[in-house]
Amino acid sequence: MAEHEGSTVLLTGASAGLGEQVARVLHREGATVVLTDVNEAAGAELAAHLGISENVRFEPPCPQVELAQWYRAATVVLTPSHSESFGLVALEAQACGTPVVAARVGGLRTVVSDGYSGVLVDGHDPADWARVVGRLIQAPGQLQALSEGARRHASAFGWSATVDRLAKVYTGAMEEAASRVGA
Repeated sequence: MAEHEGSTVLLTGASAGLGEQVARVLHREGATVVLTDVNEAAGAELAAHLGISENVRFEPPCPQVELAQWYRAATVVLTPSHSESFGLVALEAQACGTPVVAARVGGLRTVVSDGYSGVLVDGHDPADWARVVGRLIQAPGQLQALSEGARRHASAFGWSATVDRLAKVYTGAMEEAASRVGA
């Protein structure tokens, strides 16, 4: 990923309206918005109409081996999902030390620790998202704290930690079943 002056925001799977609102705020801040998994033609037309084309960049999905580069190059990653069973993109970004702004839905509520590794946003109002991102971009100290928290929080989802938690769940279930049977 090429280096940019100022901040870079990686926005995945967003609606054109959300991308446009965030891009407007970041345009004022001199930041670049990188959009993935969006309709490029519609997004480019909207960016041109708004006069923010120089701050919006469209990228196709990239190979798995390049993802960490994208996450590390971003100032913040946005995951405005309407439904998310786990939130792998958010977890991978945090493991790279990049804070995540995510919708407060599904697995994202577990994967993103609100105020520690990122920010959870209620709803999908583009103005709310733009406000959150704008505040973060203007607060480098908060971004740094979230970045450090993101790495620590993501480390709790490693294989050994996951196996330990799973073993505890099974052990608890077996103990509960044994107490019911009277064994």
